[in-house]
Amino acid sequence: MTVLIGGLIGLGIGTIVLCIMWAIRWKLVFGDFEDYPWLLYTSILAALVIIGVGSKLI
Repeated sequence: MTVLIGGLIGLGIGTIVLCIMWAIRWKLVFGDFEDYPWLLYTSILAALVIIGVGSKLI
């Protein structure tokens, strides 16, 4: 059970890191990030949902 919880938390953190890296890449390629705030918000929301699901299973 602890392995499952750890895996879900790790997945959530991994998602956040991946989203930040994607956001940086997006900014480098397209220049202006203000035009695409939904990308950042969607990424944060997805990570929170994964962490939320993980905490519900505890």
